[in-house]
Amino acid sequence: MLKAMAAELNCNACRNRVGLASMRYSKDGKGLICESCYNKQNSGVSIKIKQQEFSRPIDTSPKKKVEFYCRNCSFKWSRALDFRGPKLCPSCGRDTIMYNLPNDADELLRELDRMDDV
Repeated sequence: MLKAMAAELNCNACRNRVGLASMRYSKDGKGLICESCYNKQNSGVSIKIKQQEFSRPIDTSPKKKVEFYCRNCSFKWSRALDFRGPKLCPSCGRDTIMYNLPNDADELLRELDRMDDV
């Protein structure tokens, strides 16, 4: 049975054998050294990176969608009402798209009413 072996290198400063994951470049950038030698070289500065927290609010409200239909390839899809991208069919790439409106007049009026609510 084979065991997974971690790659190890010799530190250029202290010559100890250290795992590759804990190796860092020296101050001059020419050689690899271990974490403890790195900390000694950099006046005890820790190499751990502080994780930043992002506090941007995420909008989870459902977006109003509009249905489209391509006259060229008959592909149907929907997009958010406030979509600002190209007005091309995502399937064939042509500009032969139309709104996919309901067939019944009552459904059409309800759809237009919903679009005005936005």
